[in-house]
Amino acid sequence: MYLVPILSASPFRKTSSRNGGCQIDLLLQTRKSVYVVEIKRKAEIGEEVEREVMEKVARLSIPRGISVRTALVYEGRLLPIVKANAYFDALVDISSLISDGLA
Repeated sequence: MYLVPILSASPFRKTSSRNGGCQIDLLLQTRKSVYVVEIKRKAEIGEEVEREVMEKVARLSIPRGISVRTALVYEGRLLPIVKANAYFDALVDISSLISDGLA
């Protein structure tokens, strides 16, 4: 297994009157990548979450040579279209984390 050192991991809030602000639930940074992690807890999660994250990524100032990865950590019913669109690099169902941890 290849481990990538995480340089920073925290929520992120950007306030800007020009481009609009954004709030990212968890922003992870490695040497070569930035991971934008959205956390949703709703009965039903649809395509609107993709649009929200796309807007947040567009508002970030990412240095050249740094890739952006997206992840969705969720609780609720994920609509099949979200998986089919394949926008997120990772989809993590919270219930699977909990059940795996208890086994």
